[in-house]
Amino acid sequence: MATLLIKARFRNAKRNTSFQDDQDRKQQTKLVRNAVDQLFSERIEPPDGDAKFADVWQIENVSGVVKGNVCGKLFDTSVELKEEIEKEWKTYLKEKCEKMIQGIPYRLQLVIENNGEDVHNY
Repeated sequence: MATLLIKARFRNAKRNTSFQDDQDRKQQTKLVRNAVDQLFSERIEPPDGDAKFADVWQIENVSGVVKGNVCGKLFDTSVELKEEIEKEWKTYLKEKCEKMIQGIPYRLQLVIENNGEDVHNY
């Protein structure tokens, strides 16, 4: 599916385009890598790109928080697991997301002050 969407969007691009690889496993499949190589004039590899993305855009950490909150709990069915995951996702209300967004400039400044290294404390 991702490959079809990439091809549909960029096949007839009239300008040079770059693909920034954020290390997502979906982007590492041979099919997707081949499509990206064919359609983009440049690929920004993970070591050269946004290794600190989760430090700046905290929403990148939400799935890890949800996983951490669900991990270790026992479920009798996959339906129970799904319901627990949905419950955890719902704890991220609009206000919490807005607070994350408002903190982006501060976290970006921390990454800059830390010479691009990971920031562990906000």
